[in-house]
Amino acid sequence: MGNQEVKLIDLKNFVAQFQAQKTWGLAVDQNIISFNSSLLAESLQDRFLDIKQAIVSRAWPDQITVQIKERTPAAVFCLLPPPAPAGLPAADRAGNQSAGNNLWQNEQTQNCLFIDSGGLLFRPAPLILGGKMANIFEVGGGQALLGQQALASEILRFINQAKDGLGSLNLVAYKFLLDKKNHELQAWIDGQWLVFFSLDQDVAGQLLVLQKSLEEKIKEQVNFLEYIDLRIPGKAFYKLRSE
Repeated sequence: MGNQEVKLIDLKNFVAQFQAQKTWGLAVDQNIISFNSSLLAESLQDRFLDIKQAIVSRAWPDQITVQIKERTPAAVFCLLPPPAPAGLPAADRAGNQSAGNNLWQNEQTQNCLFIDSGGLLFRPAPLILGGKMANIFEVGGGQALLGQQALASEILRFINQAKDGLGSLNLVAYKFLLDKKNHELQAWIDGQWLVFFSLDQDVAGQLLVLQKSLEEKIKEQVNFLEYIDLRIPGKAFYKLRSE
C-alpha cells in the first residue's frame, strides 16, 4: 500500500464506502467493469491529506489495488498573532529587540502544522526547537488550516537552504520568523541572537557575507551578538549586546 501515517483500516473502509456508493445495485463482477479508478484516486487524495499521490488499478475479476505515496514534512509551520504596529524603518526594526522578543516568546498562542515541499499544510506537528526540521513562524493572526497552501515552494526552499547553510557554519537556527510583507526572514540563532535575510537576494550570497563577517570582524565577540543584518546586498551590519 505504501502507507505509514494513513491507517490501513481507514483506507479499506474508505474504498469500501466508495464502492458502495458507485454500485447502484450491480454485482461486483459487473461493477468492476465500470469502476472509475481515477475518481477513487482523487477522492483518496482529497480525504487523506497525508496522501500525496494515489494510484488505483483493477485486478480481474473483482480486485482493486491501491498504491499511495505519502507527503514528507519539509518543515513545521506556525502562525503567530499580529504584533502591535511599530512603524519603524528597517534599521530600527532590526534593533527593536523588545518587539522581536514578544514575537519569539508567543509559543502558547500559535498552532503548528507540518508543511510539505510544495507549501501545503497537511498534519498537526509538535514544536521541537533546534531539531533537524525548520520551525517557520509567520505573523498573521487567525489559524493555520489543514489543506491550506501556506507558502510558495520558493520561499520554503530559501528557508531550508538558509537553515542548512547556517548549520554548515555551526549555527543552530531554532526558529525562522517570516515577514512576507517586507520580503524578510529572521533566523533565531542558538536561542540568543538574530540573523536578518532578504528574500529578494540569493541565500548563498548572504550566507557568504555572514561567514566573512563572523570570521574577519566579529570573531570571539559572537557570544555578545544581538543581531546581524544581511538585507543590504554585500553588506553585514551587526549589533552587540551591552554588557
